[in-house]
Amino acid sequence: MAIEYACFMSYRHAEGDLSNNLIDELYKALSDELEPYFGKGSVYLDKERFKAGDFFNEGIIGALYHSVCMICVYTPF
Repeated sequence: MAIEYACFMSYRHAEGDLSNNLIDELYKALSDELEPYFGKGSVYLDKERFKAGDFFNEGIIGALYHSVCMICVYTPF
């Protein structure tokens, strides 16, 4: 298994600037910290929106499989 990403980041896709800003800032901070060690693009940000009963697509499955870890962001919104 080849490692492509230092981490896979997943979150609940909510509407609103607060939610989007939080995710964007966390993604940028992680990317900035990990880039010297893993290179540019080392954080995979899951931007897909799934509904109940949906199945994951191949791209997300592959990204998760080729990641060192998964970060789940839980928010109240």
